[in-house]
Amino acid sequence: MEEAVDSVISEDHPTIQELLQTKALESSLLPERVSDTAETSQRRLDALAKLHEFVSSWIQVHYFNKKGVQPAFELKAKILSFGSYRLGVNTSSGDIDVLICFPECVSRRDFFDAFYKELSERDDVEELHAAEDAFVPAIKLEFHGVEMDLLMVHFHMDTISDDVTISEDEILLNLSPECARSLNGPRVTNKILEVCPSEHNNFKVCLRTIKLWAKRRGLVSNVLGLFGGVHMAMLVCKVCQLYPNACASVLVQKFFETFSAWDWRQPVRLCYVQDQHYPGLSQWDEKRNPRDMNQHMKILTPMYPSQNASYNVGVSTLFHIKNELKRGETIAAEIMREQQVEDTNTNTNTSTS
Repeated sequence: MEEAVDSVISEDHPTIQELLQTKALESSLLPERVSDTAETSQRRLDALAKLHEFVSSWIQVHYFNKKGVQPAFELKAKILSFGSYRLGVNTSSGDIDVLICFPECVSRRDFFDAFYKELSERDDVEELHAAEDAFVPAIKLEFHGVEMDLLMVHFHMDTISDDVTISEDEILLNLSPECARSLNGPRVTNKILEVCPSEHNNFKVCLRTIKLWAKRRGLVSNVLGLFGGVHMAMLVCKVCQLYPNACASVLVQKFFETFSAWDWRQPVRLCYVQDQHYPGLSQWDEKRNPRDMNQHMKILTPMYPSQNASYNVGVSTLFHIKNELKRGETIAAEIMREQQVEDTNTNTNTSTS
């Protein structure tokens, strides 16, 4: 694990009362449908297995149609999930973000033409449409009963072996801008999990709580300059770095305490990211780029090329976010105080009985 940017504030382990508060928090989340049921979880696994089967079959046919011969080697692609599903915090109605890593025989044009056409002919595909001109191009669909966003990258390789990793920066060399942007989501998701020191369930419960809070308070809209899923994941990860042994109930309280007081002129960083200066890939740098310096909220992605995920937060939306964080901090602190009083009274009554 890489060294965190900021020093740990506290390594205290949770008290019994804090663990009980976490159990109560988890119970309160159950009726909110912020996590998968066993049934929906299995449906997603089945859909991903079907997708892998379909991609594996399609690529063989595509190669033959394109080259006129069968491949002289084992031709394979690789499927990677990312985003909320990969982090383990998807809701029961949420979609799955999927990156399909293709070998060089599959171009971006092939993906949006031949691959899309083949999808359209399947009985288990619904709501199919292409967002080819989006900043991160994708095919959106419901596959085998599960909503998915399919992204693609094609590497300069004959086949994609099982041990191919996307964590090394060199994987970005000689890729098109569209492919590099498609890789960004999975690379950032994996890095968040790597640099988060907390026990994973504490991270998940805290993040589910923060996502529910943001939804309830009207703070979820990346397009409108508010929070997106990756913003909240990185902020929760930051709190986990500052309080690595804390349980989920404490992490929620520390989330509001930390970011209600944060000086947003200072970036939130999960780790230092070296600028590789690869052609066509620009990293966030407020010392060299005036555009970066003038951004109002700075939450930096933890993989090269590091970018400000909250670049489109404006003055008015930052004001709204700060007010809601302060409100959340006040409520969370009051809940903790009430719990402490209740615990004290319980202990007093026990000792005198």
